[in-house]
Amino acid sequence: MSDAMHLGIPIERLTKHLVSDDQALRRVAAALIAQVLCFLDEVPPEVGLAAHDEDSVVSDLVREALRAADRELPAAPVEPPGGSIIRGGPWPSPRDRWRQIRSVDARKGVTLETFQELCQLAVRGEPGLRWPSLLSLKDLAWFSSHWTPDLVPLLPGLAADLAATLAGADEITRALTLDVLRNLGPQAAVAVDTLLAMLAREVPGLDSLLLSTLGSIGSAASGAAPLVLDRLVKLEQQEPVDEERQSFLHLTLQKIEASSPSTLEWLEQRARLSSGESRRLAVESLGLLGRSDAGLASLFLDLVRQDEPKLRDAAIVALGNLGVSTPEVVEILGRLLTAPPGRRLPRPRPGKPPSSDREAAVQDAAMILKEMSERAADPLKDSRAEAAGALGKLRCRAPEIVSALTSAARDPDDHLRLEATRALGDIGVADPGVIGALIANLDDSEICATAAHALGRLGPAARDALEALRRIAVHADPGDCWLLGPVNEAIEAISARPALRLAGHDEHDEGKVPKSRG
Repeated sequence: MSDAMHLGIPIERLTKHLVSDDQALRRVAAALIAQVLCFLDEVPPEVGLAAHDEDSVVSDLVREALRAADRELPAAPVEPPGGSIIRGGPWPSPRDRWRQIRSVDARKGVTLETFQELCQLAVRGEPGLRWPSLLSLKDLAWFSSHWTPDLVPLLPGLAADLAATLAGADEITRALTLDVLRNLGPQAAVAVDTLLAMLAREVPGLDSLLLSTLGSIGSAASGAAPLVLDRLVKLEQQEPVDEERQSFLHLTLQKIEASSPSTLEWLEQRARLSSGESRRLAVESLGLLGRSDAGLASLFLDLVRQDEPKLRDAAIVALGNLGVSTPEVVEILGRLLTAPPGRRLPRPRPGKPPSSDREAAVQDAAMILKEMSERAADPLKDSRAEAAGALGKLRCRAPEIVSALTSAARDPDDHLRLEATRALGDIGVADPGVIGALIANLDDSEICATAAHALGRLGPAARDALEALRRIAVHADPGDCWLLGPVNEAIEAISARPALRLAGHDEHDEGKVPKSRG
């Protein structure tokens, strides 16, 4: 293990220092990055720039590390003529040129001219100029809510141009190009055919990047399902199975919404016949991809009775995702939630059909949810939290369930509190007690965004939450889009007026708080 890894220094910080103005800092960064380069799957683009640094100490360290790691020496970046915001100059060094391109602030957006120049450099520029341009486009895609309307129509064209460059790109440029396409999401649908063709060739080191990119594109990339299934079959033939890789492939199936009959049949077979992690992942994927089907619901009910915690929890979540709200489903959730700590889930007696008394099942579930805070040392703790989430997805609006979930939303256990908060938003009952519990959770940094989203779903009935939501919108870090998005959306949904004005911002302050990413 390298000294840099022992010191816990993030690779991102090291690569940032490689383009610093401080010569001593660049030398230290070069020495440390040289020790870890052989452990990296992809060579950071800043390393290519450092290989041509005017300081021979920096360039020699990086070049030697590239040779030791058997990596190709990137071409030297060129110094372009002046002429505009991106192309201004003169530039004392390629490093200054690099930093100028990377100075584009994604959070504030860009002009049409700057965006077009970045696209031109990313597609046709020299390698040393394409890297920072691709990095800037990647950042812009992540902060996509800041695109102006005149940029959005250009995105499919950018995706098509970038896809056309993949075949002849070097290792760094190819990885960065895929990063941009991945952050473009569904806007990169025009690149699917190119990505599938590359995926079929099984290029070493590229497979995961391609799958991740296809997953971000979504349902337009469903054609990748046969290739993903083929890789899953090959994995199962290995000993031992790479469970991390297996999980990644299942996640890709879920993201591309691969719900073809052949895929579902394969998943159901694995859910019935396989064991261990393979079975759990198949159940998880079936719950997300399967249709409301009595046969699947019966399979999941059987698995909920299993003694294996991870499989049981996956089956509970799958029942909620499947959306089959039968008396039998509610009953088994209630029986699970009322099982005493340390006891196995009771199985129905042979020959005796399960009860269809929905009211009794609801009362059982309500009772156990109410007692959640009293069972700190409970082996079913995670299962109970998943059951709370499943009850929310099944829209169980019985007063007993709503009351119990309200109590669970105040539970000391973080996982349970989060799932109960989300469930209350899913159910959508605007009870004063529900609103009070959700407002209280706005002060919890871990679930604040979830609570805001739940309050927004209650609409004008949650008007008592406006003051707390406005306070968050005013004082939160402008870069916290994950929080400000749900908060501003909740303000708009509750008041039917623009969130930023309600949050106390003047019109000239609106740029300080990012809009929701939608």
